[in-house]
Amino acid sequence: MSNFKYCQKPTVLIPIVCSGPKTWAFRFFPKFAKAIKYPYKEVLLITGKNCPELKKITVGEQIAATGRQFAINYAKKHNFEYIYFLDLDLEVQSDILHSLLSVKHPLVGSLVAARGNPFLVIGHNYGSFSALDRIPLYYPDLKTGDEVGGIGGCSLLVHKSIFSKVDYSGYTGPRVIPGRHTADDEYLQIQIYKKLRIKPKIYVGDTSWHYHEDGFTYSLLGKKKKWNQDPLPY
Repeated sequence: MSNFKYCQKPTVLIPIVCSGPKTWAFRFFPKFAKAIKYPYKEVLLITGKNCPELKKITVGEQIAATGRQFAINYAKKHNFEYIYFLDLDLEVQSDILHSLLSVKHPLVGSLVAARGNPFLVIGHNYGSFSALDRIPLYYPDLKTGDEVGGIGGCSLLVHKSIFSKVDYSGYTGPRVIPGRHTADDEYLQIQIYKKLRIKPKIYVGDTSWHYHEDGFTYSLLGKKKKWNQDPLPY
């Protein structure tokens, strides 16, 4: 089990991985992370310069896992209390860290809209953990503090009692579990549950915007709006 202890002013590392096929999202690097208001945070920018392994990988899930593993090593070295994994294309509310910390659990995610269904969020429960058969999560059914089988790694707060014991080092790609497609964030949460018997809890109050290359950004309950796709200046 985790030796999680809640503290009042924990330090939080926010790693942002800027590499891979989502080049349209590079314009958000790292402004969404820097807009988060929390006095004890550090934003770690991860690129091919400080993490050369990223230059050798083309698969998105492996890029994310490699960058996040780099962040875990950094957080352990510098003794951060938490890591807050945030994707390039997600704009969260500025008080997101205060909100996630208020749940007082070592593994907490916020709700991120899944495109194509106004009530669907990124995450799942499992009908059977041994079979890992996923059951979708729907926004109207959820409340803050609910435990779920898995939640999106695009907005995920992880305490050091977890990341000091479980990491991404065993992730070799989407087929790491034979016969199924497993993203890096689901892989990590499966390993956490297997080793520590900890499931993520959720915070439902954040109205984040999930950007997409189709020119729209999406939020809960089917909300969407256009965003500026002017060419990057470089």
